[in-house]
Amino acid sequence: MRLFFALVSLALACSAAYAQTIPMDTLVMRQVGPGMTYVQIVAPSVPWSIDILELDRTNPYLGIEMVEANDRRAGGYETVSSMAARNDGPEHHVVGAINGDFFGSAGDATSAGVVGGQMVRRSVGSPSLRPSIGFNAANAASISLPSVGGTLLTQSDTLTIKGYNESRTTNALILYNAFQGATTGTNAYGTEVVIRPTESWIVNDTVTAVVEQIAVGAGDAAIPDGWAVLSGNGAAATALGALKVGEQVRIVATVDPGLPRIEDLISGTPILIQDGQPYPMSNNSHNRDRHPRTAVGFNADTSRIYFMTVDGRQPSSVGMSNFEMRDFMMGLGITDAMGLDGGGSTTMVIRGEIANSPSSAERPVANGLLAISTAPVGPLEHIQAVPFMSSLFLGESVQISVVGADSFYNPVQIDEAALTFRVDPSLGTVTPDGVFTAAASRDEQTVGYVHVAYGALTDSVRVALRVVSRITVDPRTVVTDTLMAVPFTVRATDSGGFSQSVPDGRVTWQVLDPRIGSISS
Repeated sequence: MRLFFALVSLALACSAAYAQTIPMDTLVMRQVGPGMTYVQIVAPSVPWSIDILELDRTNPYLGIEMVEANDRRAGGYETVSSMAARNDGPEHHVVGAINGDFFGSAGDATSAGVVGGQMVRRSVGSPSLRPSIGFNAANAASISLPSVGGTLLTQSDTLTIKGYNESRTTNALILYNAFQGATTGTNAYGTEVVIRPTESWIVNDTVTAVVEQIAVGAGDAAIPDGWAVLSGNGAAATALGALKVGEQVRIVATVDPGLPRIEDLISGTPILIQDGQPYPMSNNSHNRDRHPRTAVGFNADTSRIYFMTVDGRQPSSVGMSNFEMRDFMMGLGITDAMGLDGGGSTTMVIRGEIANSPSSAERPVANGLLAISTAPVGPLEHIQAVPFMSSLFLGESVQISVVGADSFYNPVQIDEAALTFRVDPSLGTVTPDGVFTAAASRDEQTVGYVHVAYGALTDSVRVALRVVSRITVDPRTVVTDTLMAVPFTVRATDSGGFSQSVPDGRVTWQVLDPRIGSISS
């Protein structure tokens, strides 16, 4: 509960600027895995709908992984929910997932990527350096504008690795791994050496490998799973041809600047926050306009990672500019952050379900970030009521749902018929199936709780009852004719500035002068 309350204070504080001017509510706050808390925040007056997954990397059961669509560098596209489902398994539970890097044709992301210590790609095209966030096993994280390189060390030579899983050019040495596909796809004008690592692949450290096969004047070598192929043309081919089967070589794949021993890395743009300070961003339309957004960041000691999405291009949420996203994340105590692909790609998945509201049907993308739990599944230990908190005007209703979880917050099925709800009658009523209706009349705003029990297990929903202080009709002024109907909407606002749309059934309309026209219910 201390973790929950700590995050409540962060979520409700938002940024210093927003806390003073934009009322916000935390609708959902639920621990969804060991060290993993999902939060949904809304600001109806903008409107915004924001989803956050906070990850405590000090928890030994928690991991963060990058995933490629269909496990290939350019293997087409795949939805975030599909990537999450495909990688979910016993003691490798995908608790959360977000979309990743920007991408071009054939689902090939535009920038550097590392999966499980294996280099997937380097940044190509312009600009050559793009923001990336890297993670290692020491629970460290880093955001930088890195250059990707590499070195092959043989017993007699030192060669520069020019690229990873890309077309082999004149005199170039390219390293291919399983993210290229089943074979290298190269022509016969080179030499290809199949190598087997003697330890786990890693970036920004040395990996020793054994030469298993050498093919001179050949191409399209098969890539055994977990192994790699060194493919050279010209001078690089000559150097590879001097190797012997059984000989040991050393591979040093580098991301500079970057963490030591990087296991996973994903790219995006722009950098939003660096060392607790706003990062300089161009005042262009990409940064200035409001769109759906996806971002990732961490706190000062990198012990907490944040996946974040904000919905956009829909009546319930208009999206954020990158400046708004940056300020909001700084208000949560995030000291370093970067944007990922947004727009129609923006997706967050929690425990197999899409948590946010994508601007259209879920879009297949190039890659994503996964939050992994390795904790075993156990018996029921907790119940959690959703929403965590609900702000209601008098007479409004909300459906309360309840989920079960084990000690590691893996989902556990419960019998909904065995749930019991209760509430102080002065606040309102609650039905046996969890529909709470706020009191129809009240002199002042108040806060209380709806309690739920399942045997000896209990939880509650905080409800804030708001009294309408004013209503606003939109549009304010109309110029029309006898042929065009004009729709009006109403927003209600309380004394604290909380505002939301009013359902049609709760509004009474009247035309004071019938010569002007008529209005429907």
